[in-house]
Formats: sequence, C-alpha cells, structure tokens
Amino acid sequence: MSEYIEREELRIDDPEYNILVENDDYLVYKKYETVRLYMKKQKQLVRCIGDFYGDAEGAIITEDNQWCIMYGCGIIAYRLKEPFDDYSYDTVCEQWSEFRRGPKDILWVEKVVQTSPTSMLVISEDESKYTLDILDNHLKLERI
Repeated sequence: MSEYIEREELRIDDPEYNILVENDDYLVYKKYETVRLYMKKQKQLVRCIGDFYGDAEGAIITEDNQWCIMYGCGIIAYRLKEPFDDYSYDTVCEQWSEFRRGPKDILWVEKVVQTSPTSMLVISEDESKYTLDILDNHLKLERI
C-alpha cells in the first residue's frame, strides 16, 4: 500500500539511503536490503517493492514506465501500476515476478540493460549473459 508523503520527507540525503534509479515519474531507492518506490507526481511512497539478501545491486525502469527491474541476489520485476502492493517473499501475484532468488538457484546479477522495448540484457557476477523478455505482460529469463 502507498502513503502520501512529500519528497523532502523521504530522507534520501541520509547516508543509509541510496538512489538506484530515477526518472520524471519515479524514484527508486534502497535502505539496507529493502527497495522503495516513490511516485513523484502522486507524492505516494510504496514502502517495499523488493527485498534483497545483501542489498540490491541496482535497478532500471523500463522505457515505457511499466516495470522496475531490481537486481542483486536474483531479479525482482515490479509492475508499475495499481494497486502498488508491498512486496512479500514467497508470494505469487501479478504485481511482481521473481527470478533466480532461491537458495538452490541464486543468480548474482551485476547489471541489467534494456536492449529493446520488451527485452533486457542481464549480466551475472560470473559474466554469464541472459535475456529477460516481457511477453504479453509476463516475464521470461533465459541464458544466452
């Protein structure tokens, strides 16, 4: 759930907070292992859109403003549309999708780059490459 808050109240200048990505509509930042979303025009804060073991490494917002792709210990793709539910572990829903975050299949992601309107290049810690594709509003991760 989101709550109304002025940007100044976010405390993003505090050293405990790190901005991961920002555009005209959204500000995505982390505090420790929790990733938060601030909707600038609505002045709404979503307390948790992702939670990462060992902190999030980074994030991108897709060019069409439909998804926030966060990465580090695996990937969380958060859909940027109502109802803006708070992320929670082990939950299957339409608000977000998770990839390679389980103890037996962890993928340590170093970078994600959008390569087309519906595709991202994912580079892992061991320099393996994957594609993350958006297909009919669902996502698919495959090794290249």
